[in-house]
Amino acid sequence: MIPIYATQQIEMPQKWLNLIITSLLSAVACVLFMIATYRLDVSVISPLYNVRTGLSVLFAALLLGETMNAFQVMLVGIIIFMGFLVTIDETTTIKSFFRRDILIAMAFMVILALYTVYLKKTILDIGYWNATVWVALLSLVFLIPTYPKFIHDAKKITKKQLIPVVIVSITSVVAYLVSNKAYESNVGISSVIMTFPSSMIIAFVLAMIWPKLLERHTMKVYALRFTATAIMFVCAVQLTLLSSTPSDVTATTPVKKDVVTITHILTLSNDQKEKISIQAGSTALDVLATQATISTKESSYGILVESINGYVNGTDNKFWTYSINGKDAPVGAGEYKLQNGDIIEWKFSSYE
Repeated sequence: MIPIYATQQIEMPQKWLNLIITSLLSAVACVLFMIATYRLDVSVISPLYNVRTGLSVLFAALLLGETMNAFQVMLVGIIIFMGFLVTIDETTTIKSFFRRDILIAMAFMVILALYTVYLKKTILDIGYWNATVWVALLSLVFLIPTYPKFIHDAKKITKKQLIPVVIVSITSVVAYLVSNKAYESNVGISSVIMTFPSSMIIAFVLAMIWPKLLERHTMKVYALRFTATAIMFVCAVQLTLLSSTPSDVTATTPVKKDVVTITHILTLSNDQKEKISIQAGSTALDVLATQATISTKESSYGILVESINGYVNGTDNKFWTYSINGKDAPVGAGEYKLQNGDIIEWKFSSYE
């Protein structure tokens, strides 16, 4: 993460509550993930991420006020039920569904679902890069109390044992950056894509080749696990499609009365041009805050945008201005309420 700290314009957050909650959930999820990974097969953990998808939709309804109909509730119930079935082993008893290992994995999915909801809120509060960096730092702080648990083992680690640790660390950072970027745009669809049980399939194939290296179960158990996983994934996809927010639908979708579709352009070294749907009544400043990392200040003219993605007013005598449908904006960005079809363009240009 060090290159990110050095190259991005990271600022002190102005909003802390969602950031702290997200970081704490991230730290707890990290601990539970390690325990679940140690105790359970990959072919169990991988499909359980579908449970996270169902819970994310449920928590979005409870915490964000999104609506759920009876069919969606049924889908969540099926996903959770199949989540227990996918843990089946050779004993095929009810007790196998309620082992401590399985309950830990389920607790991990609950925390992970809450994390994705609050991460979205944090990104909206302080921007993608600020959220990415600050959540990583604060999560590390919250993990400090686990130090006594591993200090004795850490002293015994060999250089050979460090190789997989380094590999996992690098891939984890890449996955963290990519998943955060995906959650910035959409939580539901991103969660479904990440729940595809690719690691389960890989583990199954490798187990057939190297049974001593990885898990090994009867074909009957694998057949039950793959069947339950397929049902979970189909339900998760259907649930996500039903729960898509206005920002998830395409430009060809009819515009609802409480939603407006606009084109947002941010002119920099690499221009960003995107057609997005937003809640009616949103201002140009509201949309900018979701598309970039910004800083503002109060002025006699209202809220003034001081910087966007690290480009600060006054640098090389350049300042941020925005236009509406090709014309200079008549009011501040915090006052202009967007209309359907508007084209909003931000430019960093010399003052004349």
